[in-house]
Amino acid sequence: MNFITETQTFNELDQSLSSQVDNLPPSLFLWLLYILIIFGILYLGVRIWKVHKAPGSDLIKEYKENLEKTMDDSMQKSQILTLIDQVSKEIPYLLELNRTNQKSQLTAHGRKVMDMIIEQIPLTLKSMKKINHRCAIFVVDDEDPSQLKIFEGCGFSVKGKEKLRLKISSSIAGKTLSKGEYTYCKDVTEDKNFQKKPEATKTYYSLLCCPIMLNSSPIAVLSIDGSVKDCFSEDDIAYFQLFSNQLAIIFDVVGKDNIEGGVWYEQEIQDAR
Repeated sequence: MNFITETQTFNELDQSLSSQVDNLPPSLFLWLLYILIIFGILYLGVRIWKVHKAPGSDLIKEYKENLEKTMDDSMQKSQILTLIDQVSKEIPYLLELNRTNQKSQLTAHGRKVMDMIIEQIPLTLKSMKKINHRCAIFVVDDEDPSQLKIFEGCGFSVKGKEKLRLKISSSIAGKTLSKGEYTYCKDVTEDKNFQKKPEATKTYYSLLCCPIMLNSSPIAVLSIDGSVKDCFSEDDIAYFQLFSNQLAIIFDVVGKDNIEGGVWYEQEIQDAR
């Protein structure tokens, strides 16, 4: 008898609870679901935070960063060695053209090799994809010996390559030519002589200039800039000087007459020192 009574009581209680649940508004179930989801996200967040803060996690992160940097450095060195090897293979051919007095071919091929170097330097020194570079060889302008003009360049507009002129007495490239020493400016906008061209669409902050030396005298300037401040490392500077030395060899083989004024105005260079 007691068993039957308890069963009836339980059934009545179950029906009562079911009726109350059925009468609950649907929005309440959504809120309960949202609360469960939030608690789940918080739980996962705490677990991830604990893993991140676990002993050794900082060392793992540092190891990954160092490994990525080592891989980038190895790739950069491989690209540089490849470029140096390519240029080294061209020099014997230039020497042969010079020996056989094939002046027109010598000049054309010499310019072609220089253009290849100028095109490849920004690619080998580019450490970050978002950095834009312009690279050029500047020589003394034969029409105005107080200025430098672009002999070979990449990253410039056609008009820019034709019209750009730099004062030897005040520009960073000009001072590099005068002193015969490399110059690295981490932010050219802080230079007192900096003047942004009105037509310029981008600002280039970093500037690295290296003299191209022939018989211990500066004849031209190898220049590269970057759209980010202080974007060149000590290794970049060392590599850049290697390229300037290779260009000096090419200038020497091709002949001084093809430097377009670079050695014709030694007095102006001396006066600017």
